[in-house]
Amino acid sequence: MLGKLFLERIGKLNDFLNFNRMIAGDIIKYVFWALAGLTIIGGLLSALFSLFSGDIIAFLMCLVFTVLGPVIIRIYCELMIVLFKIHENIVEIKNK
Repeated sequence: MLGKLFLERIGKLNDFLNFNRMIAGDIIKYVFWALAGLTIIGGLLSALFSLFSGDIIAFLMCLVFTVLGPVIIRIYCELMIVLFKIHENIVEIKNK
């Protein structure tokens, strides 16, 4: 039992070291949340500064950026995840 578990872990390590197992798909999810948070904070701070400067057009643009920024980042991250899912499916088909 212990030997089987050890061999299974060695196999997973071997897949990782030989780039057969992709980790970027998992990392992209965390990158999305970090970028979305930074976009929202940056948009709100920019809106606050533009409101204090009296520029209403810049204020409205910052609010639009705050709302659309995370949506655009989400679409980009989803496209990258799709590439990794395609890779996983191809590897699965190859292994059958």
